[in-house]
Amino acid sequence: MPDTRTLEPVLVTVEEAAAMLSAKPWRVRQYIKLPPDHPKHLPSVWLGPRRLRIPVEAIRQWPLRASGMIDQRPADKEGRTA
Repeated sequence: MPDTRTLEPVLVTVEEAAAMLSAKPWRVRQYIKLPPDHPKHLPSVWLGPRRLRIPVEAIRQWPLRASGMIDQRPADKEGRTA
């Protein structure tokens, strides 16, 4: 019997990310262009010269980071945040 579970993507397009965030694609591109330490920065991955993708996990955490509920400062060597 085949496995009938649905698989969820790991990476999505800008348009799909915009739909998940209830935003316009141009706004998502603006969030991607922000500096990495900015609270509203949205991480992205280039798959070749023309394929930009956004991690689904980053989209799920984005509202919490943007509101300041998740601290995204890098941890030091001992695992503590600065």
